[in-house]
Amino acid sequence: MLEMCGRHGDGWIPTHLSPADYAAGLDQVRTAAIAAGRDPSTITPAMWSFAVCDDTHELCHKALRSPFVKAAVLTAHPDVFGRHGLEHPLGQFGLTRYVPTHLDAAATTAALDAIPFEVVHDHIPHGTPEEMAGLVATYAAIGLRHFVPWPLSFVDDLARVGPSFKALARLARLCDDL
Repeated sequence: MLEMCGRHGDGWIPTHLSPADYAAGLDQVRTAAIAAGRDPSTITPAMWSFAVCDDTHELCHKALRSPFVKAAVLTAHPDVFGRHGLEHPLGQFGLTRYVPTHLDAAATTAALDAIPFEVVHDHIPHGTPEEMAGLVATYAAIGLRHFVPWPLSFVDDLARVGPSFKALARLARLCDDL
C-alpha cells in the first residue's frame, strides 16, 4: 500500500503511528515515488488520530478512562498491546475483529475491562494544546504537514464539548508555524 501511494498518490494519511513507524512509512512512500520518477515533495504527508486535547492534563486523563475512548483502542493493531506484554482483547486481528454489532454487551464489557489505562495512555495522543503541539512538532520534524485529530475529549462529559474544541483551536494555532 505504501508503494502504491508513492507511485500514484498525492497524499499519505495513515492512522496514528509512533514517530519511528511514521518515519519508516513516509520513507517507503518517498522511495516509491522516486522509483516511479515522481517528485516525493508532491505527496502531502498527514496523519489522522484519535486525540484528547483539553485545558489540563488531568482532564485528559479523565477522558482516557472513558469506556468510549477505551473502545477506540480496540481498533488498535495488536502490537499496541504487545508493547505492554499483553494480547489484544479481541485476538491477533484487532480492528478486523472489532465489529461492535457482532459483540454482545458482555463481550464488549470484557474487552473494555481487559484494556489497562497504560495502553490507552500510551496509544491515544493527549494533552494540553501546548503538549499536543510538542507531539505534532515531533512528527513535523519527520515530514508531517497535516495532523487530523478526531477529538475524544468530551465523550463522557458533554460539558467539555465547548472547552475541548477551544483547546483544539488553540492547538491548531500553535501548529500553524510548524
